[in-house]
Amino acid sequence: MAIYPFLYVWLIPFLIIFLVIRKNRLVNSWVHSLLPILNWILLVYAAYQLRIIIGLIQFLRTISASAPKDFQWQDYLDANTIKLIASVVLPFLFLLATFNKSKWFSLAIMLLYLNIAEWPAYSSWEWFKNIAIVFSWFAFLAGGRWTWLQLSQKNK
Repeated sequence: MAIYPFLYVWLIPFLIIFLVIRKNRLVNSWVHSLLPILNWILLVYAAYQLRIIIGLIQFLRTISASAPKDFQWQDYLDANTIKLIASVVLPFLFLLATFNKSKWFSLAIMLLYLNIAEWPAYSSWEWFKNIAIVFSWFAFLAGGRWTWLQLSQKNK
């Protein structure tokens, strides 16, 4: 799953450059169709991160790990914790259509993930497997988006 933010950080700048520089209608429609799908893939990654955090909290509760008596939140909040919270919460704004289609919000999220995303250290088999997983998620979300747009146009 570490490949999702890495691909997002590398693909979003190229898409935004295509939108800003190219005035070709075909390229712009292609990029406008691709941008929401990449945003939804990052949303899937944020949901995965949220599940891991919930699992960690559940694990700590089962081993009866409790906070110290003099526990204060400001002692545990630092830049890394705020980045983690933002990387989990902000991609859920992609569920709103205005944020999902916004190239500037996508660029802001890309800048947030710039420090988080790193080159995954995979073997060749893991690269193949993870790229296949990314393509399957991409196909699933692209097909779902296409079906949604077709059904919404029929209802008009």
